[in-house]
Amino acid sequence: MLSLSFSYKNKISLCEYLVMEIDVQITQGISIFRLTGEMDLYNSAEFRELFNRYFTQGYLHYVFNLSELTYIDSTGVGTIIATFTTIRKQKGTLYISGVNGVVKRVIEFTKLNGFLPIVHTLEDALEKTKGKGVKVDPAADERVTGTNSSGITQFESHPLCEKKGMFHKEFNLDLKKVRYLSRIIVQNAPPEIREINLLEQQVSEIIKNAVRHGNKNNPNKKTKIWFAFDKSFAHIIVEDEGVVFNSKGNAVAVKRSYN
Repeated sequence: MLSLSFSYKNKISLCEYLVMEIDVQITQGISIFRLTGEMDLYNSAEFRELFNRYFTQGYLHYVFNLSELTYIDSTGVGTIIATFTTIRKQKGTLYISGVNGVVKRVIEFTKLNGFLPIVHTLEDALEKTKGKGVKVDPAADERVTGTNSSGITQFESHPLCEKKGMFHKEFNLDLKKVRYLSRIIVQNAPPEIREINLLEQQVSEIIKNAVRHGNKNNPNKKTKIWFAFDKSFAHIIVEDEGVVFNSKGNAVAVKRSYN
């Protein structure tokens, strides 16, 4: 039997704080993606693009090795779900191995550990895909993309928008700075709630919504952040400077709060 094996490396480095490296190895028709670093809003599209490159060549059987992935956010999780759905529609297979640390907690928190095909080790995944590595031509229109939920507009009179007694900061942000800022904010939280509630990820998601959907990633627009922590709760308010359009089609400035 002919054994074909080759590898491809793609390093995605979008800013000083966010790096993901993808190593792809093809062995007997099985595409093994090894992810190293952090997978989030900034680089999930690149992962999807790389996956599509192999999928459109007819590769239907995959292993995603996440043993060296140190962080994943909801966009990254959505991308993995989308690739799984795409593969399954073409009767292919995907096994995810090496899930640990923060990545494991995120998947368990979102209750996806019963949905995604997770195995303990790379060896377990390869055993399950043994003999399946046959290429076919998948239909070109079978594509699923991850989605991001936009922020929820709140009225200032709502109790969740009460800012009295909270710390307040204003920033000119683009998406590249969100993770770093989130880490700084979370440092103010008691250690009891930092890891249990995946606090850094949640703070990052709230700020991303304001920067991306409200301010359209325009660094000239301000993002205002209020925060307060205690051992039993975390309260975050984020306001952007986005615009909406009224019934006459005119742009109207609004203040949107994300909690």
